[in-house]
Amino acid sequence: NAKREEFDMNDFTSTDNVFPLLRTRRNALQLAGAAAAMILTTRLAWAQNNNGSSLVIKGKDGWLFAGWGSLTQVDNAGIDRNVQLVARVQQLLKEQNIDLVVLLLPDKVHFYADKLPEEKKVSAAVQQRYALILDKLQRTNVASFDDLTALKKISASGADVFYRTDQHWTLDAADATAQGTADLIRKVTPQLTGNAGTGTPLGALTKERRYGDLAEIFLSPDEKKQVGR
Repeated sequence: NAKREEFDMNDFTSTDNVFPLLRTRRNALQLAGAAAAMILTTRLAWAQNNNGSSLVIKGKDGWLFAGWGSLTQVDNAGIDRNVQLVARVQQLLKEQNIDLVVLLLPDKVHFYADKLPEEKKVSAAVQQRYALILDKLQRTNVASFDDLTALKKISASGADVFYRTDQHWTLDAADATAQGTADLIRKVTPQLTGNAGTGTPLGALTKERRYGDLAEIFLSPDEKKQVGR
């Protein structure tokens, strides 16, 4: 039986000594998919086994933040283990002629720390955590890019980066991140297989007002009414 360990890295979960060395393209892809599935499974298990409201930080003006990550401490050892796992996945994929790029997501608090409750403060170490992880990835020759800087430009233009009661980006932020990811892919793999323009076209833009996922999943009906849609 493989030994499994779990730990946080900027809201990340990783494993150690889980996967054997894989020799086929299909198994290499299964490895990457399994690693992502473990992250999602751990998140869901955490939510189901804890009081929902304890996983949400209720900020000023109805702003909500994920409560499962520390605002004061950085798990450096956990970060190192996660980076090593990503590097291992990259090597296995490379053996099958598959390039890997990693999108490192910045936390909501990087942009809206002023909306946190007065008693919640972001430490200097957490403010530097994104740069720390990005540096470690790049030192391990894992392809990534500085999405935090890209999204700070969106914020500086006056546009929102995250939705008020949601953990997801706004359209402007998603577009900027998609462009940055595409630029990185071109740098790593200048010539892709397939024909340009044959991908799935985007659908029409629609607008609707709804509860964000942090409100919808973790708040009670009365709490939802308090924060609004």
